[in-house]
Amino acid sequence: MEWYWWSRYGDFPPGLGNLPHMGKVLAFYRTKRYKTQAAFAIAAGVDKRTVEEWESSVFTHDHERRKFLAKTLKVPPALLGLDWRVVVFENNQGKYKDPLQHMTELIEEDGYYAYEDILVMGHSYIYNGGPIDIAFRVDRCLRKLVEIAKHTRVTDEEAWKALLCRYYQISTRIKQQCLMDSATASAHAKLAVELAIDLQDVELIASAFVHSAITNKQQGKLDEARKDIAAAMECIDKVRNGPLKGNVYLESANISTPFAINDGKLQDQCKAWQEKAATMLYKGHVEPDESFFRFNLSAVNHEEAKSLLQWQKTSQDRKAVHNKLTIAVDTLSPDLSVWKAYYYETEAYLFLADHDLEASAQAGKAALVVAKAMHSKMQEENVRGLYYQLHEKDALNPYVVNLGLELGRYLLVSASSSMLPPKFV
Repeated sequence: MEWYWWSRYGDFPPGLGNLPHMGKVLAFYRTKRYKTQAAFAIAAGVDKRTVEEWESSVFTHDHERRKFLAKTLKVPPALLGLDWRVVVFENNQGKYKDPLQHMTELIEEDGYYAYEDILVMGHSYIYNGGPIDIAFRVDRCLRKLVEIAKHTRVTDEEAWKALLCRYYQISTRIKQQCLMDSATASAHAKLAVELAIDLQDVELIASAFVHSAITNKQQGKLDEARKDIAAAMECIDKVRNGPLKGNVYLESANISTPFAINDGKLQDQCKAWQEKAATMLYKGHVEPDESFFRFNLSAVNHEEAKSLLQWQKTSQDRKAVHNKLTIAVDTLSPDLSVWKAYYYETEAYLFLADHDLEASAQAGKAALVVAKAMHSKMQEENVRGLYYQLHEKDALNPYVVNLGLELGRYLLVSASSSMLPPKFV
């Protein structure tokens, strides 16, 4: 069975008759366990030059060597031109005797790709919206994957568990952001972390902790979020220079920002994390990973804008926020529709800080439109929180009232009761 990594990042279509560049396969799985070729050479009992040769070879003809590498690096056997039974049973040459068994394995292979396709669809739903049925489809697949991971053969166990871990991560975001099911979101975030640690996959560990940190922050559990993002940061030197690494830096700053309002030293640390993320992009050293995180200059500038907005004290500070936000909007790619809601929300709070209630309410309304289109219940709640603050400032402002109507909150206010607490029907 070939796995999703090649369908996403390789140039090689799946199929036992069309094997990928074997050296690239070995290099990929080696980096999941050993940061350097030298470290793996020590573990394998060979010199570094031998490892270099393995990772540069298009095909390795030595059958025993391929068996050794499959076991040592836990490479799915098919990627090295091996039948799984060759790896499990020492005396089995891997030749099919039962065509029905062969058919079963082909179905299993197709099944894996089908689950991967739903995973990709789920992440697209998070960023660009779509029918709510996608969220329920992810949930159905997740329940089936739990059983598959329990009963799969030993050679395929790690790949299915890694896929399950990623499903728990996407489920965490869907449950929290789209369905407002905080209890399940927290439970799935915890299961993702446990699976990643069990697999000892450093990038899965970092990714799982980032998702858990984001979920805890969205639920207002800031201390728990700081613990999670600190755990992700412990992996920073072992993950590739990809979207995951960039998001670890950005979320470290994002989660620490509220704690840095009156702490200049922590503010400097947050800015340093954001600068590291920006440097990755400016140097052009961002390579693909399997995290599904999005990472670009638009995100960096928006995160900087959010931090500066929480720390602002003067009109000059707010001007700096506006400049960062303008760059974020100008550089936003069309495939990240949901981010518009976050940008409008930040803009709304910037206008609120400037006491421009009309502009703040209009920006909030724009955020609400995107949130509804993206089925983001969490973002709708964020706009509702903005509305409450605007209502406290001026309950009769027509733009504030209109925002309330859009939220479905019909405020009953009379001239004689304008000083009383708001009533909703």
